Amino acid sequence: MDPSNLQKQREPEEPRYLDFPHLPDDAMRDGKPILNKYSSTVTRDHDFPGAQAMLYAAGVPDKETMKTAPHVGVASVWWEGNPCK
Repeated sequence: MDPSNLQKQREPEEPRYLDFPHLPDDAMRDGKPILNKYSSTVTRDHDFPGAQAMLYAAGVPDKETMKTAPHVGVASVWWEGNPCK
């Protein structure tokens, strides 16, 4: 075991945050604040049809709701209810 590697493991690390594209905090649509500033990256027009298909299968009723409603993602390694069977 390399002693310098052990020393690196003991030193605190600078926190790393995910940075992905999203709308600015003050983004507006039709005079109202946009609620889905993070999920809009996935739900915009024809850019991610696979993601849109999964959202439809999960119960998003229409395109307008998909574009304007906020979406919350929950990550899991296993789900028996996957609509892609």
